[in-house]
Amino acid sequence: MAKSGSCFSIDVKGQSTPNFWRIREKASIENLYYVLCLVTPERLKTRFFVLPQPQLNELLQAYRVSGVKYKPEWSGMNWGTAIPFEDRWDLLPI
Repeated sequence: MAKSGSCFSIDVKGQSTPNFWRIREKASIENLYYVLCLVTPERLKTRFFVLPQPQLNELLQAYRVSGVKYKPEWSGMNWGTAIPFEDRWDLLPI
């Protein structure tokens, strides 16, 4: 984990329904974090899920080998997989 005050990158993914998170796995990038956003018209509050890249890649790999029908062009993970990371802003090195 980066020290407080150091530089980091964020890759933001958004969707309007609680559905499959379509995310392609990237090569390891130091201090890369993902913020997944659920922005729904019927909800007043946008939901945010914050994941460090190593944890996200683990979740993507787990989905890939889980036994579900998998197509590389549809890489990602199920919606509920991100819930433990909701509002985990404390994971960012700030």
